[in-house]
Amino acid sequence: MTATLLVIESDQTLRELLCFALREFGYRTLEATDSDEARAQLIAAVPDLILLDWDLPDAPELCQQWHESLPPIAPMLILTDHLDSDHQFLRLHNEVDIYLTQPFSTHELLARIRAMLRLNTPEGRDARLRAGELLLDRISCRVSVGDQTLHMGPTEFRLLAFLMANPDQAYTRHQLLEQVWGRVKDIDARTVDVYIRRLRKALETSGYHRLIQSVRGVGYRFSNRRAQPQKKATRWSATAQSHA
Repeated sequence: MTATLLVIESDQTLRELLCFALREFGYRTLEATDSDEARAQLIAAVPDLILLDWDLPDAPELCQQWHESLPPIAPMLILTDHLDSDHQFLRLHNEVDIYLTQPFSTHELLARIRAMLRLNTPEGRDARLRAGELLLDRISCRVSVGDQTLHMGPTEFRLLAFLMANPDQAYTRHQLLEQVWGRVKDIDARTVDVYIRRLRKALETSGYHRLIQSVRGVGYRFSNRRAQPQKKATRWSATAQSHA
């Protein structure tokens, strides 16, 4: 099925170039020069993806309004040439990686569109896993907290993806070996401990390492709530309680 893209771009030359390139690659395009035309297009038909020119006077208001709408409007790809302030706005609204800075190549634009359209399919809706500001993107194979990218190896990534997809469930080391490593022979169950330590180290700077919890006598689990450090009882309080 051909995807329909709504291009909201105030610059006529750029809008025509964008639409021409998108049609060449098989997409159906709708056009709007301002917010009024965009609203009219959305009333007539809901597209699969919106490309929004951030230079429109009310672009932030449109972005927030559509983001909060029910039922939700189609996903948006924001085209911007001043990333700093935009990135802060988008991060505050939990919309990470929906912007593309100008100038950009046709290849880069198409790659981003394909990725966003995959996310909007039934198969892709679980591609992004989130816990607070911790975001794991299975399509880009990236883990981030806010605007900070966290670096980890492929095994740690798969381990985190499995745990985040199954929160608050305790798994034994053997269960994790089967789910993350597959049915591989001659791998000691303690290998899981090694990679759990590596994963916690990768998450440590963000504070989200506390979500990887050890379950005594079982194995490990991922908790959506930050583990609260328990206060150690002082000698005085312990003595006082014994005499209470």
